[in-house]
Amino acid sequence: MSSSDPVPCEESTHTAAPVHHEAPPLPPDVSGTVAFYAAHYLPDGRKTHDVRSGPVDTRLPLASAFKTMLLYTVLQQVDDGHLHLDQQFETTDANQSIEAFPPDRINTLDRLAELTIRNSDNTASDILHLAADPARVAERTTQLSPCTHIHLTTKAFWAAMSGLIPEIIDPSTPETLRSSARTFAALPAQEKRDVAARINTLAQGVHQQAVYDGLDTYFNGANYHPENDVSLLNSSTARAYSDLLSRLFLQSTLKPATRARFREIMASGCCTKPTEGVPFPYTYWGAKAGSGWRLLTMTGFMELPDGSGIAYTYVNHESDVQDAEEIEGQLRPVLNWIVSAVTPLAESTGTP
Repeated sequence: MSSSDPVPCEESTHTAAPVHHEAPPLPPDVSGTVAFYAAHYLPDGRKTHDVRSGPVDTRLPLASAFKTMLLYTVLQQVDDGHLHLDQQFETTDANQSIEAFPPDRINTLDRLAELTIRNSDNTASDILHLAADPARVAERTTQLSPCTHIHLTTKAFWAAMSGLIPEIIDPSTPETLRSSARTFAALPAQEKRDVAARINTLAQGVHQQAVYDGLDTYFNGANYHPENDVSLLNSSTARAYSDLLSRLFLQSTLKPATRARFREIMASGCCTKPTEGVPFPYTYWGAKAGSGWRLLTMTGFMELPDGSGIAYTYVNHESDVQDAEEIEGQLRPVLNWIVSAVTPLAESTGTP
């Protein structure tokens, strides 16, 4: 059982699949809370079959899996003329997040988009997020998926979690941190976008090394609590995020050129190479995974030969495995499990 308070969310736009399949047993090394939802979607968005495991309508942290929706909203703004693929951006102390970051100081938007998905580069993601205006990203996300909340850059949610944004997230005690984070998460939509804008701005004044040091203290200290992941990281439910992915791929409103670029970039994401291959034919696979402290996420969309598709979301929160790099060792066995879980959905189409 999770030690966090569950945050349920069911969207009024949810459509039930008429046929349900049982998920196979999880890989033996998986521990903690697992929510998995996958469905077969027709091109018009209707579901024919689904498979689920765990609390699929409970809000959970997405880790870097949120970057799929971020990329989509960035490309929407390219279509709108607000951004341009050849537009250049500089990596600075203000926008530099943790872990790997673009090797070049100046990069085009298109290059940053590639790095955001293929390398899961947090600085590239944050530069795009800030360029697209986080409030606009949040609003467009909730328009498509009310249960999906994408408000903060990676640097912002880690800085807030680490106690480096005390003006809003009070780190004085474990209780004040949880309470202030919970208060932020529960704000009405417009107010939450306004407060998130302050957090995103304040985070730009925090140096990357301070975030590293703050996270070490947080994860190894008394202030750590998994509930803060749900409150501060970008989040969704397994069912809602799969439904959202199906819309992004099957019912895209992007122009032909940006739609093609979206699919091309997403095809470079982790992970699409299971050990034993895929036992059914497919014409496209776009994916994005994420990891964190006691957290692993895997999401994706597979297009089938008849034009329908399978979207899936796997969230493992509160794992016994703490370190992000260590939990990434589960990517391959979980990917193999996902393929076995969605195979009945593909077979339901009658495709040989």
